[in-house]
Amino acid sequence: MARKSAKPRGRIRITGGVWRSRQLSVLTMPDLRPSADRTRETLFNWLGQQLPGWRVLDLFAGTGVLGMEALSRGAKCADFVEKHPRIRAQLTENLASLTTDESCFNVIAQSAQRWQRCALCA
Repeated sequence: MARKSAKPRGRIRITGGVWRSRQLSVLTMPDLRPSADRTRETLFNWLGQQLPGWRVLDLFAGTGVLGMEALSRGAKCADFVEKHPRIRAQLTENLASLTTDESCFNVIAQSAQRWQRCALCA
């Protein structure tokens, strides 16, 4: 029996900043649960609507929408940690469609747990 790994793509939108209302493709997979618009809006109400110069880490990145929201709101750089190759490929594709020469991002192909162990040793 063939293994199902991903269903057709869904969509998620960025809720604020320069990329506000941009729609991004998202794989529909069992373990991929994008954060809801309302959750992200609440988070950025706490952090601030503008994040100039910030460096952010999107650990367990998945869709990467949290880090993309931060970049959209002026963060200087974002690091995305995601271990799943297909999810990481979609994340990279979405970042390439949004970012400019001024944008700084790194997509790290590791589990969050391994990344944390390596970060603690550095």
